[in-house]
Amino acid sequence: MTSANKKEPPIAQRPVWDILIRLWHWLLVVCLAGSWASAEFDRMQLHFWFGYGILGLMLFRVFWGFVGTRHARFSSFLPKPQRVIAYIQSLRSTSWTPSVGHSPIGALAVFAILAVISAQVLSGLFTTDDIFWAGPYNPLLGSDASSLFSSVHRINFNVIKAIVVMHIAAVLSYWFFKSTNLIKPMFTGQKPANVVPEQESAEAPRWRTAILAVGLSVVMVLMIVWFAPEPVDDFF
Repeated sequence: MTSANKKEPPIAQRPVWDILIRLWHWLLVVCLAGSWASAEFDRMQLHFWFGYGILGLMLFRVFWGFVGTRHARFSSFLPKPQRVIAYIQSLRSTSWTPSVGHSPIGALAVFAILAVISAQVLSGLFTTDDIFWAGPYNPLLGSDASSLFSSVHRINFNVIKAIVVMHIAAVLSYWFFKSTNLIKPMFTGQKPANVVPEQESAEAPRWRTAILAVGLSVVMVLMIVWFAPEPVDDFF
């Protein structure tokens, strides 16, 4: 067999993203898409259920940001200004190297996404169209506050769409201009060993902690739904 016919040996991989972070990422994509589609097609009960799902995902991500694996913890990717500036400068030079976890710019995007989506789902609890439907906690508000939350919910969704577009554009730019595939690790959880030093490999999730984080998130969403005030049927 000639050397031309020999297969290249597989590139060694090391773990970065645990299974819970990957599931969280793709479930959030599904729930956001479902939330948008259900609103577009006026399936508001389904829209609320997707909203509750997103709320649970946001709660879990906050918990996992403190007790999760190495690269899932907020402390591992706090976007310090000097690191962000240095990273942006490195993007235009030959000194750029792929980040093990979130890059400083990616960290900014993570916190921005968490902030705007949390604002969206929380404002959704208080919104109304003043005709057919209202969020579960809308009865607690007066008309002015209700109108404010409804405006925030409507305008903020445009912000979410803009951030999603920028996120996709960033992923594609890394693929085409830096030959770095950021999508594959969100399926496999691994990155090449030449990018991930052995001492920075992600540890396996602590499953008791993971179950507790998931359980707390589910319980908190159920409590929010359970303790919602009775709707006031005064639209007609």
